[in-house]
Amino acid sequence: MLPLDIRLEIDGGVSGANIKEVAEAGVDMMVAGSAIFKNPRTEEAYKVTIDGLRKELAAAKTTLAAAKA
Repeated sequence: MLPLDIRLEIDGGVSGANIKEVAEAGVDMMVAGSAIFKNPRTEEAYKVTIDGLRKELAAAKTTLAAAKA
């Protein structure tokens, strides 16, 4: 059995469509390369993508906190 104080990373395939599920599964470090660097490569597109990822991670955090309560 793995110790509880380990970090778990997933590299690749992470997007706004699945990052909440990934975080709820216990992953605490995510690489979202293609989700960020897809076209269009504009500042606004980047902001929309990052804001969406952050929103989904916040929702996962809420779900995980409720599960621990």
